[in-house]
Amino acid sequence: MVIFLYGVSGSVIGAAQTALVPALVPSGLLAEANGAQQTLNQGLQLVTPLIGAGLFTVAGGAVIAEIDAGTFLAAVVSLLLLRMAPAPVLLRMAPARPAAEAAAMVGGTGGTAAGGGAPDGDGGMAAGFRFIWAEPVLRAIMLALGLSVLTVGFSESALFSVVTVGLRHSASFLGVLTTVQGVGAVLGGMSAAPLLRRVSEPVLLAMALACMTLAMLALTGPDIVVVFAGMAVAGLAGPWLSVAGVTAFQRRTPTAKMGRVFGVLRLALTIPQTASLAIGAALITVVNYRVLLVVIAVAAAASSLLVIGQPEIRRRPGPGTARPDAVASDSAAADAGAAE
Repeated sequence: MVIFLYGVSGSVIGAAQTALVPALVPSGLLAEANGAQQTLNQGLQLVTPLIGAGLFTVAGGAVIAEIDAGTFLAAVVSLLLLRMAPAPVLLRMAPARPAAEAAAMVGGTGGTAAGGGAPDGDGGMAAGFRFIWAEPVLRAIMLALGLSVLTVGFSESALFSVVTVGLRHSASFLGVLTTVQGVGAVLGGMSAAPLLRRVSEPVLLAMALACMTLAMLALTGPDIVVVFAGMAVAGLAGPWLSVAGVTAFQRRTPTAKMGRVFGVLRLALTIPQTASLAIGAALITVVNYRVLLVVIAVAAAASSLLVIGQPEIRRRPGPGTARPDAVASDSAAADAGAAE
């Protein structure tokens, strides 16, 4: 029951956290904020297992559980101390604008980003799904990520065979490969924001999927240097995928729809990812691990082509591009200042 509730809370927290970032960070710094978050997460994943193992040896499991519970309480207190002004206050101040002018302000999206689909207060998660499906870039990103995670879970089972069959090491050597992947992930988190200053989010997403393709193919070989390189590249690609995808959604989603949109996105990725873990565990008993890695590579390559083939990626928002409702709010604030 504890694990079940932990999983439920993780899904809710993940969507809420991603929706909260745009309310705290200017649109032009979203990539930097998401990149910093990924760098911090990946860095802690390298360090905390060692700290946890040391504490377990010295103090025992009960003390570790109490410390862990304390960190959750600290997070709750920190969130309760946040004070944010609701964005709709400025939206109500904005004068009505013709539809053509509103579309031009958003950048030619036809108005779907600002108010397409159901009204902000109606529709639940269905409204979030309709909004994503009406936005070509967001739709392509969600489909590409869904296709890739449908197979990426195969690697959880295949990596043991990479170590024991391909490299002829003991299963404990997997910890070394995981460390190499973690180092690559830290580098990926640090480099994601600088890259997004030069390319659009869909392009970075396609680059990450292409790297994942190469990484999976590298893991099929028996050479330890090539396998190390593959794990580092796989680690690098993970934060690129996360930062590019999340930033693309944050920059193209109005604040009022943010929670529902990210809830739909998380659901759309969690279901195929969970299924891939189960399918991979079943297939590894009857299929060579190299076949599973090639399937992951093919799915990643197809996902990359799906994203890069969208003509809308040529109209990328710049680093300082505001969300549609942020544009309206800035305009309202300017109008109010002029009136004074």
